[in-house]
Amino acid sequence: MRTKAAIESIYGDIARQNGVTADEVKEEIRNALNMGIHSSDPEAKEFWKKITTDVENPTIDDIILYIVSGLTQNV
Repeated sequence: MRTKAAIESIYGDIARQNGVTADEVKEEIRNALNMGIHSSDPEAKEFWKKITTDVENPTIDDIILYIVSGLTQNV
């Protein structure tokens, strides 16, 4: 499983590839996640309920780690 340190490294890699800062990458991801969190789609609501019950106030790193762990379990 990926660690938060690995996630930070990935932000830096993405930032370098796109000529932006790691903070800008995080902000874009945060914006996309917020759109998902506030979606009216029933499937999206169920997905976010699962995450927020695991962690009361998940950070973007928590959400990414949750998603990655789910993907790796299904491989």
